[in-house]
Amino acid sequence: MEILPGGAALLTEENVLVVADMHLGVEASLEYEGLSLPRVQTKKIADFMTKLIKAVSPSKVIVAGDLKHNFSRNLVQE
Repeated sequence: MEILPGGAALLTEENVLVVADMHLGVEASLEYEGLSLPRVQTKKIADFMTKLIKAVSPSKVIVAGDLKHNFSRNLVQE
């Protein structure tokens, strides 16, 4: 296993990329609760994943948990 920059892991023998704790929609969820934050995290995550997948060319990507921040509703940001 190789730990990659940004905290992702590559299972080298299987060429499988493992990511976790993306918390998509965190800004929208917090805004719904009254806390306004700049909505930059989703774009940063998308850019990070795009670059990582291009660099590693994994056979599979596994999301190990916390893909979304809130599961009570679907948010546009997600």
